[in-house]
Amino acid sequence: MSVSTCLDFCDVGSVADDRIREVTVMAQEAGKWLVLRHHDRATWEIPQGLVETAELPLDAAQRLLGDLLGVSAADFTPMEVYCSANDHYGMLFLANVRERDKMAKTEVAATHLLPKDLTD
Repeated sequence: MSVSTCLDFCDVGSVADDRIREVTVMAQEAGKWLVLRHHDRATWEIPQGLVETAELPLDAAQRLLGDLLGVSAADFTPMEVYCSANDHYGMLFLANVRERDKMAKTEVAATHLLPKDLTD
């Protein structure tokens, strides 16, 4: 989604899990935000991805952090459900990372502030 896209927000639980098609995860480790760099772009990104068929949003968030950041243990808190103008629902999670191995599929950085060159 582009930053210029207008989003509506609603409470967790107000939209059925099977209507949520993507997850976005703000992940922190030791007080620093974890961001990734996609191999096709020079900018940094917040982990985001699609929910697979018959997958719960929480399971998608766990899979995403494992695949992209190499996270093996984290505590997840669902924060909000967002909806774009075309009724495309997503869920925002906050993750407190407890363990991360070095087998991430992407370049990962830990930073106190989100980078200025964040993909929109």
